[in-house]
Amino acid sequence: MDDACISNPCQKGSNCDTNPVNGKAICTCPPGYTGTACSLDIDECSLGANPCEHGGRCLNTKGSFQCRCLQGYEGPRCEMDVNECMSSPCHNDATCLDQIGGFHCICMPGFTGQHCEHNVDDCPGHSCQNGGVCVDGVNTYNCQCPPHYTGQFCTENVDECELMPNACQNGGTCHDTHGGFHCVCVNGWTGADCSENIDDCASAACYHGATCHDRVASFFCECPHGRTVCSWLPRCKLLQGDKRVPVPALPERGHLHRPDQHLQVLLPPRNPGCPADFVGSRCQHANPCRSSPCHNGGECRAVAHGNGADFRCLCRLGFTDRLCLTPANHACLAAPCRNGGTCDLLTLALFRCHCPPGWTGKTCQTPNPCASHPCANGGQCSASALDPGYRCSCPPGFSGHTCKQDVNECAQSPPPCLNGGGCVNEVGSYRCRCPPAFAGRHCEAPYSPCAPPPCTNGGTCVQKGDAHYDCSCLPGKQPLIPLL
Repeated sequence: MDDACISNPCQKGSNCDTNPVNGKAICTCPPGYTGTACSLDIDECSLGANPCEHGGRCLNTKGSFQCRCLQGYEGPRCEMDVNECMSSPCHNDATCLDQIGGFHCICMPGFTGQHCEHNVDDCPGHSCQNGGVCVDGVNTYNCQCPPHYTGQFCTENVDECELMPNACQNGGTCHDTHGGFHCVCVNGWTGADCSENIDDCASAACYHGATCHDRVASFFCECPHGRTVCSWLPRCKLLQGDKRVPVPALPERGHLHRPDQHLQVLLPPRNPGCPADFVGSRCQHANPCRSSPCHNGGECRAVAHGNGADFRCLCRLGFTDRLCLTPANHACLAAPCRNGGTCDLLTLALFRCHCPPGWTGKTCQTPNPCASHPCANGGQCSASALDPGYRCSCPPGFSGHTCKQDVNECAQSPPPCLNGGGCVNEVGSYRCRCPPAFAGRHCEAPYSPCAPPPCTNGGTCVQKGDAHYDCSCLPGKQPLIPLL
């Protein structure tokens, strides 16, 4: 019988055996092939279950197959999870957590994003006040304050008067305000920093061709040749006919409304001989102030108006308009005084708070630690930044935080009593027991029984020893003999 395998009937890579019964070739196929001659490719992708795990895509190849794995998996059958954290995908010190088919970044505070690559903007909803600009940081922010404020959130007012001792010039007084400062200038100066000399010649009255020369808070008139008196009054500004009428000085913290000052002249005070309903030097005008037209404490003043009289209101600081009815835009309108404090205007921009008992500070915002009178024995209490918020200045003879401890002056060195005097401590003080030959609070002076003179009616004191004396009386007088 011929060997059927001599002709190599099986596909390359197969094993050929001869059937002992019929002598035909038997082909044993390698994996991936089938058929009598092992010439047919097996499609492993269609045999049943997908050989590729985790959703991998199966691709048939000649004699085998390949798996196209989804992201996050690898291996011949996509059976192995890829550790994405090996490539350090998380930024800014974040912690990488490997997951099946992916990863997760646990970000440090202040960062966000899939890879923690974005810095969180902490400025939305920031607490910067008074025009402070928020500057973002990492998990925080800072406030860039304008020049007049400081503190973490620009809430603390900068005391420009303390930082700039020379902020107000020419003797002006600096008053710190919320968000700035204000200069109260001395007479003769003006401007934000009191650096401008007021031109007194602008309101002066030099007559008969005289030349006005400005000074500080004054002026003088240089008279032309041939005249020695060329001005009437330094503040004479308004005219009534040919009569010069001086403008009265404005009341302190008030102002005068004179919209028609070229037609109106303040009349002199009411003639005491006139009835209350009339004014004028001859009681010739009805008193326009009789009805009390000025409100809010304004002072009514009569003014000449044509052939009659009108009134003008000298308004208190903080009010304006013809009848002093309209509140001016002043510092007290914002009710800066807290906890029941009352606001008192100094100028339109400056105020002072009168705080009720128990409160202190510029706006009565701070509890007054001295309200409970913690200092004993006449000690003076003052607020302090140190705990418990106050400091006692003790009078002589007392010590301790609340001046309750008596000072033992007798234990001091050197002792207060001199020349062998004995010291006796007392509450808040001491006294000296002096030996017979000395006297004085500290036994500092030699004792003289004749000082002060004990003898009366012109008698002369004669010292007898250290502590005794006799009186030498005038003729006709004799010393008193004590009764036994």
